[in-house]
Amino acid sequence: MKQHDVYQVFLSSTAEDLLEHRDRVLEALGRLDNVKVIHQERMGARGRSTVEDCTRLARGSDIVVVIVAHRYGWVPSTEDGGDGVRSITWLEVDAAVAAHKPVLAFLVDYACPWTFRKEQDALVDGADSDVDLFRIRNSVRSLNDFRRRLEKYPRELFGEP
Repeated sequence: MKQHDVYQVFLSSTAEDLLEHRDRVLEALGRLDNVKVIHQERMGARGRSTVEDCTRLARGSDIVVVIVAHRYGWVPSTEDGGDGVRSITWLEVDAAVAAHKPVLAFLVDYACPWTFRKEQDALVDGADSDVDLFRIRNSVRSLNDFRRRLEKYPRELFGEP
């Protein structure tokens, strides 16, 4: 990592289920004098695609902090700038890795109770078709694949925010 006055930290995660967790990370990082956090809540309106913006910001940061729990998140289509397979969070991590930026992963501890929405909850909510079942199964599998990929980076397990 290069030496300079302010380090840019890109915070990546799914949004709906990890708002409280993200807030705790933002609070902790906010106590550091030499850190500027880049995160979706600060991005505002963009002229470019979300995928292009997010991956550019991840590549341009000094470090990426990624939080992963029980949701896979938005999978951008090829029309949206993604590949239709990897979630936006995965794309952000891959962009940082391609730019040789360090990744710090916080992975949910499966042994901890979880009251927030999980990917597989969509089964209970009423998957109405084989297409829905296929999509849910793929999201759960992709989440597990992404988590396994993140296990090669420095990581910590978490439960409560």
